[in-house]
Amino acid sequence: MPFSFGSDPEFILSDEKGKFRSAIGIVKASKEKRLGVGGSHFFYDNVLAECTVEPSFSRDQAVENAKRSLKTYAEIVRPFRITCLASAEFDESEMKHKDARKAGCEVEMCAYSLSEVPSGKIKKLFRKSNFRTAGGHVHLGTDMGGSHEQSVMLVRMLDLFLGVSSLLVDRDAPSVHRRKIYGLPGRYRQPVHGVEYRTMGNFWFSSPSLVELVYDICEYVMKAMKERIYENFWTVDRERLESDDFWNAGGDPAKCHRCHGYDVILMKRMFDLEFKDMVSQAGDIINLVLSLLPDGIRRRLSDLGGRSFDLYEEWGLTF
Repeated sequence: MPFSFGSDPEFILSDEKGKFRSAIGIVKASKEKRLGVGGSHFFYDNVLAECTVEPSFSRDQAVENAKRSLKTYAEIVRPFRITCLASAEFDESEMKHKDARKAGCEVEMCAYSLSEVPSGKIKKLFRKSNFRTAGGHVHLGTDMGGSHEQSVMLVRMLDLFLGVSSLLVDRDAPSVHRRKIYGLPGRYRQPVHGVEYRTMGNFWFSSPSLVELVYDICEYVMKAMKERIYENFWTVDRERLESDDFWNAGGDPAKCHRCHGYDVILMKRMFDLEFKDMVSQAGDIINLVLSLLPDGIRRRLSDLGGRSFDLYEEWGLTF
């Protein structure tokens, strides 16, 4: 199934002493007035340095586009450095600008509740706390974005295959801290180009090998969606959904979706667990995912699991 692959990663900046620095003032462009370079855009969002990566249509192109964006960003923020830390606590001195307390206002959806995600908790956190998290959302250009049910099933399959796989690879404490606030399973938006999967952190931008891995898992999921793999795991009571009596009684559409192929409650809880606890408690789900993924992806998950990478060394960036 043809699809495009893009992202809008966020990065935490640091200085030569390792202090976390607000991107406001270092990046001379805001979310509303972005700096365009080639096919990508660069700007600050809250205290984070964010960019868009030009959509790609192959694994090699995905790596090349990511490298181009990272190289440009490294030049923009020099002498400061971009990092792939998923979360950090900023000093109060970095939080003086009004935008440092501003939370994003776009609606985020949940593929399990089938409703908007309440934003009050996040807005309160941004007002009261100096703790910030950095995501690496995946944008898939696909006509499935035009169908609510197809989008929901796509996000659920991304959770199962990409989200669970990311937990096997990305074991850093800052990532665990992020997932308690952002990066919960099932989070998505439906932009005009398709689906934005918002569960992923930014860890996969630390190495070309990880960009390749994420692209390949997305490609697997897109092909599996064409074969309607979600029907092996989910049942939808469409007769009930189409019933006027159901809706007139204030029916909850989420109750018309039943997961029968794995323990979805446990799968969602995996994202809140430390790695050791996740492996001990969710072995059946991990084994299911590994049994269905292609051999090459399984081998790379094993090779890359728990490894740390120097972003500048991996991408040949200078600072």
